[in-house]
Amino acid sequence: MSFARRATWAASIRDLQFADNATVPVASLLRQRNALAVMHDAFQGECSIARLLDAAVQCAATGCDAPMAKVLELRRPDNVLIVKAQVGLGESAIGREAGTAEAGNPPGQALITARPVVVADVMKERGDSVPDICASVPSSRRSIFRSSPPKARTASSKSITTSRTRSMRPMSPSLRPLRRFSLTASNRGNSARR
Repeated sequence: MSFARRATWAASIRDLQFADNATVPVASLLRQRNALAVMHDAFQGECSIARLLDAAVQCAATGCDAPMAKVLELRRPDNVLIVKAQVGLGESAIGREAGTAEAGNPPGQALITARPVVVADVMKERGDSVPDICASVPSSRRSIFRSSPPKARTASSKSITTSRTRSMRPMSPSLRPLRRFSLTASNRGNSARR
């Protein structure tokens, strides 16, 4: 498994963990844990990469209570991000470009900084430089790129993009089993591609 995939998974798990002193609605905690369990089930046995990506994006959307989420792949020669799996964008989004991996483009900035990026209104902030895929999403679905551990939110529409590649911090002991299964699942995915 590549370093980028390990770092992405570790960063995702880290951002799902609530602070020790946080007051969290039990329903939110159960929703997240259920999403991870569903993703774990998808990683068991033989399945296609497409099914794994679909499970991962569904887990992200469910775990963050967001109506929209996407899995992106970096096309190296031109630094373009390509949608590989999605929830809430429509099937026509698969294979489309989601901007470039550079500061100023929320998914690209998340990849560069190895942290999720928050954008209150993508269209307002980016104006004419919004990738076509964002411009085609109904305004009721394009507001927040989540950046902190889940908590009670008042925004009615949320979107998440979590492209992460940098260093990993030590993981909470309670989450280490999830890391093991993710590494195993990713290695299965790499074997399937060969």
